[in-house]
Amino acid sequence: MKAVKITTLLLFALLIGIASNSYAQISIGGKVGLNMAKFSGDDKPDDQKSFMGLSIGIFGNYQVNDMFSLQGELNYEKKGGAVKDATETDGVETMKTSGFKFPLGYLNIPVLAKVTFGEGTKFYLNLGPTFGFLLSARMKGSVEYTNTTHPELNHSEDLDDDLKDSFKGFDFGVLVGAGAIIPVNEQISAIADIRYNKGLSKLDSDGESKMYNSVFGVNVGLIFKLAQGEK
Repeated sequence: MKAVKITTLLLFALLIGIASNSYAQISIGGKVGLNMAKFSGDDKPDDQKSFMGLSIGIFGNYQVNDMFSLQGELNYEKKGGAVKDATETDGVETMKTSGFKFPLGYLNIPVLAKVTFGEGTKFYLNLGPTFGFLLSARMKGSVEYTNTTHPELNHSEDLDDDLKDSFKGFDFGVLVGAGAIIPVNEQISAIADIRYNKGLSKLDSDGESKMYNSVFGVNVGLIFKLAQGEK
């Protein structure tokens, strides 16, 4: 929880800076990216692999001065995890599982403190809490059963089950990231960033299992400058 306390203090300091500054620059933007998600924690699956999911969102940025800004985002993100294909047999019946994944859809709201530096193409670091609201949770995959003594029992099935009731509806975490701002003209800039979102809330609805979201993301987007105050 130390990271949460540091983030809260940093955001509080920035808010004080906003209140005491007569200069501010406001911009909005949109971005799209790819998440590479896994479950973390003591109870995560042993045979898991990364789950690839979409991230898309909008954001607003309040620039306090040339270096510091506060950014709020509204994102739709796919988190979750996946497990490797596996085969189990008792010598007579063989069960093969493949393509198993657990896509979790979230409305995610990060509130980020952002430090920007450089001339021309600028670079930035950001840090802040994230607030996630679960929209969907599913289990998808296929299972194939093979029986060596009774071939007539051979069959396969595709699974697509709703697991939303098994997961907690709210996910709190901390996000840290870095990126670049590339000017296109006086009003528009392109952005590219990488970020890591560490979930701090247990995912199961009962709060007993030590399993959390862990997401690495890559995003690109555009920033549109709206207004600038006077120094």
